[in-house]
Amino acid sequence: MEKVSVTPNEFRWFKLYLPIPMGCCIITTVDQRGNVNAAPFAMCFPWNNSEENPQLIVMTNSMWHTSQNIENTGEFVVNWPEAKYIKETMITGRFYDDGVNELKEAGFTEIPSNKVKPPRIAECVGHYECKLNKIIPMGKHGYHIIGDVVDISLNKNIPEMTREERIKNIKLPIAYGGPVGEMHYFWGIPSDTVIKAPYSDEEEK
Repeated sequence: MEKVSVTPNEFRWFKLYLPIPMGCCIITTVDQRGNVNAAPFAMCFPWNNSEENPQLIVMTNSMWHTSQNIENTGEFVVNWPEAKYIKETMITGRFYDDGVNELKEAGFTEIPSNKVKPPRIAECVGHYECKLNKIIPMGKHGYHIIGDVVDISLNKNIPEMTREERIKNIKLPIAYGGPVGEMHYFWGIPSDTVIKAPYSDEEEK
């Protein structure tokens, strides 16, 4: 296939020509007055995968309530919703006034976290409780937030599943971004068909 060079106006994942899939989480925080805040994020990844010091990185904007709360209180929770909660997840992404609890607006249920003040979301299948390690400013308003994972909790049935069973049964939403200037995203979910590709010819035998 012939190749063609293109020049994107901005290098952002939701503007890229290729629909690169991203996972979607909901980050919960509290402000200095104790008000709960929640917002969806697709740019959240493992940063340090060591068992001794697991860390996550969240790419965000310094102007958002989530970033400000994390900077002021040093704590946040990464909650992983299934695709059946996409509508509720998108509601948490609306721009509400300071102090509004997006979990209540979306109809999600708060449950206490084990080691941090921000709540977990009962409807989510997994939760990473984090404490702020550092903030890396990026550009005018970009923030890269590194969090130390201090507690991980999952639905009780998940730890006993094999990797293949988890892929088939846990329907985490896949975000593909949306058209610039339009207030919607495109989403997908993992397929029931799992392709197991071997690393070597020996593994095929």
